[in-house]
Amino acid sequence: MKFVISVFLFLCIACSEPEKNNAGLRNDTIQTASGLRYVYLKHGKGRKVEVGSKLETKLSLMVEDSVIWNTYGAPDSLFSFVVGVGQVIKGFDEMALLMREGDNVLAILPDSIAYGDKGAGDAIPPNVTLIYDRYEIVLASEPRLVPMDTLLGILKESGIEDLRKQFETITLDTAMFHAWGDYDDYYFVRKVIGDSLYTEAFELAYFLGTKHNDPNTLSLMTMAQEEQEFYQPAIDTLESIMRRYPENEYDKEYFESEIKRFRKLLEVQ
Repeated sequence: MKFVISVFLFLCIACSEPEKNNAGLRNDTIQTASGLRYVYLKHGKGRKVEVGSKLETKLSLMVEDSVIWNTYGAPDSLFSFVVGVGQVIKGFDEMALLMREGDNVLAILPDSIAYGDKGAGDAIPPNVTLIYDRYEIVLASEPRLVPMDTLLGILKESGIEDLRKQFETITLDTAMFHAWGDYDDYYFVRKVIGDSLYTEAFELAYFLGTKHNDPNTLSLMTMAQEEQEFYQPAIDTLESIMRRYPENEYDKEYFESEIKRFRKLLEVQ
């Protein structure tokens, strides 16, 4: 609590009458048109962040006087994202685009550029201000395209067959595109489901799940089926995945619980 109080005192001082430090510099709080406020804790000298840059960041996030996310606690624990492509909340992107590699700031994001009136799960209530008492850019890459966006365009315009043909070419082209990550199969299918492309998502989940031998991605076929109220086919899909991966104890319990849930939905259909 003492640390939280000190953060607010620091901001109050910075926002009112900034004092000069020993080097004669003024510790001003900067405010943007969106309501974002920030104070530099450290000025870096690295690459300027641009739209399309992939960042490795260290963070400490406070909500209502409690730290709910801190990547400083574990070695090599970094939060990665690509700037300006919708992967993070608006205020997080805005702050990043004002920084360069090596910068560390204390940033305050009003709810209008954070999670708004919806909040985010149990940790972040609706209409809450986010305080990043540390927001540090460890690494900023040169801007590149996001392969997921390009592949989604191909899927919408040309269909799953064309996507299959171009998948490896795009995901292996690290000169033009950011590298395809370990979890990108899963997130890509979720993105397609979010666009209400349920038939395409089902086929994509099967293609990527079998290509990379990943039962979690395969299980997203059932999410596409559920959106269409295909509950019995969803049950059949999960049972087929369990037969295919009999040693996968980690997911077995979850799959079984999903089968029970689909059976209940089937009963009231």
